Amino acid sequence: MYSIEKMDYGFRIVLGGVVGVEEARKWLKEFRALVEEAGEPFNVFVDMRTLIPFSDEAQEPLQEGQRFARELGMIRSVVILRDNLTTLQLIRLARETGIYNTERYISSLDNPDWEQQGLDWLLEGKEPTG
Repeated sequence: MYSIEKMDYGFRIVLGGVVGVEEARKWLKEFRALVEEAGEPFNVFVDMRTLIPFSDEAQEPLQEGQRFARELGMIRSVVILRDNLTTLQLIRLARETGIYNTERYISSLDNPDWEQQGLDWLLEGKEPTG
């Protein structure tokens, strides 16, 4: 399951449950169209609290989306997660696609103020705590 919402700061994406390769490709197509339509620098808030780790095949469209976002003006991104396996997977993908230095990861289990801290990172560059 996924959703993409246009926000004042850029995009809010929710990825949850099992996201297979076909759904990941559908997400990529929709995200690409929205980013191209926006035509301006943007930030991305990603809520992955309920996501089951991606299969190898489903990782490819996600990586393509990360590369595409970086190339078309993504300034910062923040990912909200609940488990270590998904966190490690996302860190590896971000390193491979070149967005690691501008992406932050916040555990919703360890940080009850995850949403505000994510927005503070996107809007002010303020590092999340905890």
